Amino acid sequence: MADKTEFLTTSSFWFECPKLDGKRAISEISGLSITVKAAAGQETVAVMTKGASMRQAKPTGPATYEEITVKVVATGQDDLYQWFIKTNPPNQGEKSEWDMKGINATVKSYNAANEETAIWEIEACYPTKYGGPSFKAGDGGLAYEEFKLTHNRVRRTK
Repeated sequence: MADKTEFLTTSSFWFECPKLDGKRAISEISGLSITVKAAAGQETVAVMTKGASMRQAKPTGPATYEEITVKVVATGQDDLYQWFIKTNPPNQGEKSEWDMKGINATVKSYNAANEETAIWEIEACYPTKYGGPSFKAGDGGLAYEEFKLTHNRVRRTK
């Protein structure tokens, strides 16, 4: 059986969410991680014969997840901003649209042939921070939007 290992490159990643008008090209993403603490951590719990240290390497408690930070190429659409505003009204007392919270999103990686090479599913997420682009006169570069997502779980499915 031939080895089908393909290295993932960081040049073709996309963020997809049903609350957005299509997928968004990812410039940067961080926080796709899961942490489970071991009982006693890295502390030695006993010293065995001949001086060998023993650690308790059993997981304790539930997994924890980081807030995910996503930086995408800005477009003429305001759907990211609207998603944030509808779930986090800026004025106290305004009604939050809870149907906009707790939705699933995906991060997908594509190879040069435009085939999916990896998928991360983000379960029950919503934005907790939104940042619009920075503009500078004479700069012909791309504009970016950045947002943070809180979520219940992230898992790699491909």
